[in-house]
Amino acid sequence: MPPPPPAQPSLPTYRLIYYRGRGRAEAIRYMLVLSGKGFDDCRISISQWKTIKEREGLGEDSKLPVLEIDNKELIIGAANIGRHLANEFGFYGKSDKERAEIDEILEEIEAMYPNLTPVVRAALGKNDRQKRASWEAYKESTLTAALTSFSKRLGQNRFFVGGNLTWADLAVAEMLTRFEQCYEGSCLRDWGT
Repeated sequence: MPPPPPAQPSLPTYRLIYYRGRGRAEAIRYMLVLSGKGFDDCRISISQWKTIKEREGLGEDSKLPVLEIDNKELIIGAANIGRHLANEFGFYGKSDKERAEIDEILEEIEAMYPNLTPVVRAALGKNDRQKRASWEAYKESTLTAALTSFSKRLGQNRFFVGGNLTWADLAVAEMLTRFEQCYEGSCLRDWGT
């Protein structure tokens, strides 16, 4: 009788933990979906996050999202998770130069978040007048310069880096889509999107 075939390595299982909403986890979701990897999309409340931090022994300053791999490995934070998955699934360029370009774009996105805080707070507080005023200030202080930079980087190309879809493309697309859906549907009208 011939020996049994070798056991197939088991595929990793993924559990993405984030608040109820898109936020910083959405580009991660894009990578998981585009790579064809099934994952448990666990959306939690702030109180549930506090319980998880205590149970897992995570520091008070630990921030969502969290990616759990195979019920044992935890990767904390959007940048760390994104980098891990982009490497694993081929969304992180093909050379050190491409990875550096992707990192530059991601740093530009990250730099946009602090000024967005007043807009998010007004939106969560359902204060439409304050949201509009904060959004207008955000566009003037941050968004216009970022869109100018992104447009210049992209030029006539289809993708930001290396002629292929990367984490940078997914992160920019997610952020701009979120801005249109959550803050102003016409905010990209003048940018040839």
